[in-house]
Amino acid sequence: GYGDVKVTNPVARAVTIIFIGISVVLIPMRLSELQNILSLSNPYSRPFVRQANESHIIITGFTSDKRKLENFLSEFFHPDRTAQEAEECHAVILSPNTPSEDIRSLLQSHALESKVTWVLGSPSSIASLKKVQADTAVAMFFLIDSDLTDSQTRSEDAANVLSALSVSNFNSAIVSFVQ
Repeated sequence: GYGDVKVTNPVARAVTIIFIGISVVLIPMRLSELQNILSLSNPYSRPFVRQANESHIIITGFTSDKRKLENFLSEFFHPDRTAQEAEECHAVILSPNTPSEDIRSLLQSHALESKVTWVLGSPSSIASLKKVQADTAVAMFFLIDSDLTDSQTRSEDAANVLSALSVSNFNSAIVSFVQ
């Protein structure tokens, strides 16, 4: 570039021109791929994408107990209940934390793999509510930790009420079930 090194051989010049041309194309492509891979590093940060004929519900609140979550999902997806409905329903779990290993194994089970999606976020955040498409959701369930002491219950109840109000302000047509 500054005249320090000059390629004089015609073959070397051709190779240099080809190398520069390939570099101009390949480096931005690879950087774009790297950026996409890094943005997908946490699979739970992606927004929920609803299928065309699919309705969905949102589950939030105390979602960190595998047993309680499994009980809720097995009741919600019970064959007697889904046989009565014409269309499929998908469950989206909105939680500020990534799922634990035992909850991941539950979500990846054959029965729930295509029916449940975990999304990181908060029901108090408009961005999170948009991410789980709360404007088109059929219902929203606010689960609680029933093993709390009386002193902890008040703050948990207040947080659930504030979250339910936030969701109601975002979508007044959504049916909210608060424990």
